[in-house]
Amino acid sequence: MRLPKNNSWDPRLKPYGALDAERLKITGTGAWEAEKYLSDELWMPYVEPQVLELETPVFERGIPNLEAEKSSAVFGLFQKWDENNLLELHSAKVVPAGCEGKVKIFNAYKSATQDRQIGDRRWRNAFEGRIRGPSKSLPSGAQICRLILRKDHGVRICVTDRSDFYHQMACSFERSRSNLVWPPMDLGQFKGFAAYDRFVQRAATASRKVDRTVFGDEFAEPFFFDKDTSDSCQVFGSFRSVLQGDQLGVEFGISAHVGLLMAEGVLHEEHMLRADRLPKPSGLFQGLVIDDFFNIAEVPSSSLRGPPRSQDNKGLKAFAQAKRIYESEGLKGSDPKDIVDQPRATVVGAHVDSSPSMTKQGHVGVAAPPEKRLALTWIALQSAKLAYTTGDLHASLVGGLVSAFCFRRPAMAVLDKVFGTVPNETSSATENVLFALPRKHANELALASAILPVAASNILAQVSSTVYASDASNEKGAFCCCKVSPRVSEALWLSGDFKGARSFLEPWPRSFLRAAESAEEEDWEGWREEAPDAWRTEDEDPATALGPERPLACFYDFIEVCGGSGVLSDEMARRGFVVGPIIDITYSRQFDLISHRVFSWLLFMIQNRRVRSIAIEPPCTTFSPAAHPAVRSYVQPRGFCQENPKVWVGNRLAFRGLALLWAALYAEVLGLLETPRRSKMAWLEEWLYLLSLPGIREVSTASCAFGSIHQKEFRFLTCNMNPEEIVRKCSRDSSGPPTCED
Repeated sequence: MRLPKNNSWDPRLKPYGALDAERLKITGTGAWEAEKYLSDELWMPYVEPQVLELETPVFERGIPNLEAEKSSAVFGLFQKWDENNLLELHSAKVVPAGCEGKVKIFNAYKSATQDRQIGDRRWRNAFEGRIRGPSKSLPSGAQICRLILRKDHGVRICVTDRSDFYHQMACSFERSRSNLVWPPMDLGQFKGFAAYDRFVQRAATASRKVDRTVFGDEFAEPFFFDKDTSDSCQVFGSFRSVLQGDQLGVEFGISAHVGLLMAEGVLHEEHMLRADRLPKPSGLFQGLVIDDFFNIAEVPSSSLRGPPRSQDNKGLKAFAQAKRIYESEGLKGSDPKDIVDQPRATVVGAHVDSSPSMTKQGHVGVAAPPEKRLALTWIALQSAKLAYTTGDLHASLVGGLVSAFCFRRPAMAVLDKVFGTVPNETSSATENVLFALPRKHANELALASAILPVAASNILAQVSSTVYASDASNEKGAFCCCKVSPRVSEALWLSGDFKGARSFLEPWPRSFLRAAESAEEEDWEGWREEAPDAWRTEDEDPATALGPERPLACFYDFIEVCGGSGVLSDEMARRGFVVGPIIDITYSRQFDLISHRVFSWLLFMIQNRRVRSIAIEPPCTTFSPAAHPAVRSYVQPRGFCQENPKVWVGNRLAFRGLALLWAALYAEVLGLLETPRRSKMAWLEEWLYLLSLPGIREVSTASCAFGSIHQKEFRFLTCNMNPEEIVRKCSRDSSGPPTCED
């Protein structure tokens, strides 16, 4: 039986609503240059989302209904964005047509008068690959239960957070193209907007003569700029910061925040609490969860009374230093929400109580917040009195109990039958559906409500020197124990929440047959073939099988660097390889190899073997023997004047191309660097050094031997490959003109 739903009596029961720009609270202005602090892995995906794009989208959670959007409401949102310098305009002529990949904005309840802004990017997210970023190591509140304090000590806690953190992050023009909001509008509507002025300025730039050092060789539209500035020109508005709803928004936020605090020496690796490694015994425990930065400092019990004393507290010093850094970076926060050197506070969902009255009794408690425990206690008791429950109520209640008992793991033992009260189906199938609540199930809820108020761990308790191990079979169970040193017992205690390597258990039907003395291995295989449905295990059930996940981003078979025309990339893609974007300024400003961040990202890709092969084609402009006037010679291949801008650019691109090949050699990545045979680049000292290394080979070939109309020869510097198959001599039968090098 499905009960009717009535969420009208409290707006918090219906937290999501249609776009209403007047209720949105947006204080960020997209002014913080977060990209400076991003890791190499995340920098390029942040500034240029091309590297994330999939050939075929993977829709994991449906798509938004964009046709229902009202232009008037969206335009009101654009006005609000423009006031905060968060609006960018993109010509509809240079972005994909239709609704595909566009974004929908909606409201999420915050208070009686304000809402949060959420971006429904499901359509755009489906076109982007995943990245396993730093969110996988975010600390949880229950992890604090693993800390071990010295006797007669307590803790003082400092916490600070940044307000509207995502919307304070500046993003590139290229990234803003991934936040296009439906529907398109006439450009004339935006006159007087700051975004309109920038659009017109970009259009004027696109109309000028192209500078090859800025725009490349014009194999693509210059940075997706359009020259049309007429009032009827159709444009899309986009968000110039990070939308809540971006599948990588959390990764970008954490990486930039961690990078900032580490660069300034505030956040230290040895003090960090992370979910993917053991906490190290230390007098200071630090952690960062997106916009929240916390410090838990171990202090003598005698210092828990009285005002904060920074000279004795490393956590307070780090807190004060972080506040100064935020101010210098222009990262705004909510000072009234800060927790400053308190012995009792809630940190990442854990209530830590180190008040003098508690430490005097030898107790520093870590538990779920008191208000959560008391609320769950009351709800569990009220539910236990009922004969029935609903699917969504029961799921929320049991989930809350499990979450609270994570702070006192043995309390989990009281929960058993309640996990089977509601069938294991999708939430929509059990929503508001009545289910019987047997008394055994209700008794577990009542017992949980009695334990919950005191379900806490004492991190002042010392670890036992006795270690226990248990095991079980189908017939028996047993345990053993031994005495170990305090150092070993502490290490084992700290690692208690970490799982070992995954092992696959034998399917129960097979175990059952194995136990029968008359059953053989052939019997199992034969019965599976005769009645596959009867012997199918849960992991093999198509009904419970998961759909395809979005592929991981930035894993390529091949990348082409400085390959303006992209012919190699096209051919590799035609042959079925996973090909990355062409790293050339022709296709994006963010693909400029002169930039040290682009070079650093490519090194990261090579050294971490995210790419299996790479072709590097640095421009030979000033290295060509036909260059006039000559700015370098075979005797002085570095140039007559290395401060000459043309020489400087040529040298920088050549050196970085050679460095990438060097990195590929040691990473066992296939590498190829191409230049005309008579290019002076081959006379560089760095080229000759690479040629002396094992694994590096140099060969030449004639393009006319492969069907080119030009009689032009190329020189290749290769690593980890046998290049003999591409060596061809000129047949001298080409009807085309010879190159000037000949």
